[in-house]
Amino acid sequence: MALVVGNGAAARVLGCSEQWAAPLPGRRFRFAGTLSPATLSPVAAASLATAAEALVQHHALVGLVSVDALVAGDAVTVLEVNPRPGASLDAYGQALAIDLFGLHRAACAGRLPLAPSAEAGAAGSLIVYARRAVTVAADFTWPAWSADRSPPGTRITAGGPIATVLAKGHNPLAVRALLSARACDLLARCKGTSVPPVRPAAARRSSVG
Repeated sequence: MALVVGNGAAARVLGCSEQWAAPLPGRRFRFAGTLSPATLSPVAAASLATAAEALVQHHALVGLVSVDALVAGDAVTVLEVNPRPGASLDAYGQALAIDLFGLHRAACAGRLPLAPSAEAGAAGSLIVYARRAVTVAADFTWPAWSADRSPPGTRITAGGPIATVLAKGHNPLAVRALLSARACDLLARCKGTSVPPVRPAAARRSSVG
């Protein structure tokens, strides 16, 4: 996914992220998490940026916009444009080390910010789904690296979301490993079961969205 900011007349790509899924029977593409920056070839990165900026400018969109695409090597297939901030803001905000909501407000007022010079690192978020029914204890202590926390006493059925875990690191591989470790930690605290580690997208066909 390309994160773009527009002011109605021009547009600028702020960065790209990748996402992965947590499939269920009948829900092959259930959203699981996102990581920024995405690992793209220079050709794919340039193609996605050009297409994303052109779409946002053509439709005179304002504020933060996400452009979803499939990437396979150098080939980019744009899927859709979401004229709103997307689910990857947590990862983008930390990886780029910028105030994204501030940029959104400035763009809505007609001011287009300069593009970030470089990523400050890598960051990601991962939704932790229960592998079996769990209940959040009334005195449950949430770790600082969690968000979207289920209220105390909530009974979560198998497959339901418990919370989101966040991580930041020097590179995407370190972030993936930390997200997996924190997801397992959270499930253990909730007396759930372990989850498989977050793996990179397949080499032949990756998802950027």
